[in-house]
Amino acid sequence: MVNLRKRVKPSSDDDEDVWSANVSTKKKQHAKKRKTLSRKVQTPDSKKPEVENTPTTLLVNTSGLATFPDELLLELMAHFPAVPLPDARSSSYYSQAHVERREALLSLSQSCSNLRRFFRPYVWQRIDVVSGMRFPQGGYYPSNRVFNLELIRQLEIVTIRDPSLAEYVQVINVEVTKYSGDAVLEELARCMTLFPQLHTVKLLTLNDSKWTWNITAASNKAFSKYSYPQVRTVIVAPATPNALIRSCPRARKSYSY
Repeated sequence: MVNLRKRVKPSSDDDEDVWSANVSTKKKQHAKKRKTLSRKVQTPDSKKPEVENTPTTLLVNTSGLATFPDELLLELMAHFPAVPLPDARSSSYYSQAHVERREALLSLSQSCSNLRRFFRPYVWQRIDVVSGMRFPQGGYYPSNRVFNLELIRQLEIVTIRDPSLAEYVQVINVEVTKYSGDAVLEELARCMTLFPQLHTVKLLTLNDSKWTWNITAASNKAFSKYSYPQVRTVIVAPATPNALIRSCPRARKSYSY
């Protein structure tokens, strides 16, 4: 039996071109059909529509602390009384109390956006780095290096990591040790210009009998090029009064101990 569907390749060149074009067109049509069929065959997972993370699908906390008004949040603040301002006496007890208070308020501020908005200004009202307080590294008896690194860490948080925190700083109560003391004093002097609400500064420079540190020269170099008109109270060690006090022209109280 003769197969009538069998195609025979033509012999002439013109027929050759027509025949090749027809074969190519039909191959493309078959390939397109196979592609269309493969798209229709889907796995059960592919049939599920994707859910976009849009604001309408996000869960919003409409109860609890997230909805507390400021009046109730102030009641919470009553359980964390403010730490007294530093004076010429040793203030390690109050500084440790401030650290514990700040850690508690920091935990609250990380709970939700409402608590973050309210408690954040209270978290960074003070920068305390003094003997007797507990340090993240070194505990209650840190080395000179850890001492100064903790001061730099706090200054970095409020001026570099989150500069918006600088406006909340009101009190600085710090001790600077010999370890890279010149550089630490210069960084402290620079950062103090970024704190518009700063009103009280207590600075003690600690020398070590093993090394000689010209504290007076380091203090003059650090503070002489800046002015702090916002500061009202200055408490300094005997080696540094002329440097820092001269940079606070509006200070009403100055103490040397």
